[in-house]
Amino acid sequence: MKKIAIISSAYYSNIWNGQGRHTYSIAYGLAKKGYDVTVYSYLPGEQKNVQNGQVMLVQLGVNDRAFNFDVIDQWNERVFQEMKNKNFDIIMLPHWHGWKAAQCYRVKKTTKVVGYIPSSHALNGFSYPLKSSELEKNVIALEEEYMRECDVLIAHVNLFGQKVAEHTNREIVILPNCYIEMSDKEHEEITKQEHSILVVGRLSKEKNVEMLIRSMALLPDVTLTITAPESSRYSFHSKLLNLAKH
Repeated sequence: MKKIAIISSAYYSNIWNGQGRHTYSIAYGLAKKGYDVTVYSYLPGEQKNVQNGQVMLVQLGVNDRAFNFDVIDQWNERVFQEMKNKNFDIIMLPHWHGWKAAQCYRVKKTTKVVGYIPSSHALNGFSYPLKSSELEKNVIALEEEYMRECDVLIAHVNLFGQKVAEHTNREIVILPNCYIEMSDKEHEEITKQEHSILVVGRLSKEKNVEMLIRSMALLPDVTLTITAPESSRYSFHSKLLNLAKH
């Protein structure tokens, strides 16, 4: 039985966001296929080890609730110390947060690292967006280091895979988030139905909702519904509303 370590700062039981839910889905999907899965996640405060069904969850934290670059480095060191004496066949990285722990582990062990391509990075085509802040530039630089560390990169859509393929010789696998196998007959039936797109979540810039709204002009027969919390944090809410009206 192959042993897989998943290093993710978020997991459904401690941080309920897109990354946490995604990590949870990966872990249980692999466990159901018979893999021995351990998730190394972040939790402010003391360490907690939980046997969560078929998945071992190791929650490692530092005494600081601010998840900044210093805390990320401390957390990576704790993850590495926890996993260095264990033998894993594969390390999976749903996000760049855990790449330094994977890098340290590979110095001692021969293992394959599989990572997901950051969508915002792929869309920018490995260049800084206009008016990037220093923080954004630092994140993009870290994402590039993270992707160089991976043996295999997973893209959610072909567009991301194609853009990243122009800049790296890594193996790239296209694996949609909601991949469903269906027969030709089922596919034919579903294409006859009316189509709609539902977006549920925060309207922060990295979600690329603006691009989706603009793309609707190419899909005249498709309706778009967006459900999101109101928040003064996102000053471009009014911009999106105006764009949707036109």
